Amino acid sequence: MSNETSSVATSAPSNNPMKKIIAIVAFAIVIFLVFIAFSVTKSVQNNDRLADIEALYFPVLERTDANVVRLPAETQAMMQLAACIGSQFSLDMLAQIAGKPTSVVIRCLWPALRDGLLVPEGGDWFLGMVSPHCRFLHDRMLQAAYQSMSEVERQQTHLRVVWAVH
Repeated sequence: MSNETSSVATSAPSNNPMKKIIAIVAFAIVIFLVFIAFSVTKSVQNNDRLADIEALYFPVLERTDANVVRLPAETQAMMQLAACIGSQFSLDMLAQIAGKPTSVVIRCLWPALRDGLLVPEGGDWFLGMVSPHCRFLHDRMLQAAYQSMSEVERQQTHLRVVWAVH
């Protein structure tokens, strides 16, 4: 009888837990590889979309830089000072930093305002009752003006901004 039980025990399917663990790990690896393949495919599609956006956007950036460069030198200089203040700025603060009357600052900025590179906001521009403000139409305008300055000019202008604020 013991021979019969030993032959029955050896013929029964093995319930080895290691085989189950290996099967689960293999399944997880397959899922991981499918996920990676999907991610790579999506990344390639996104890169194609980015290339399309880049093809549309870079000509706009080049025109923006060209618009800033073709402005009169005094307008460029005033926009550089304004870029150190920030995307929005008070004309009174800009005048203080430039060391010029507000009327001169407005006259210097007029070409940029006329071309739409700067947008007037608030204040009474003609009667001078409230301090008028401006903002750069686009962040790229600010960057173009800011990057056209040397590092030393930027530092000096930032120092003047700090003095004007305090």
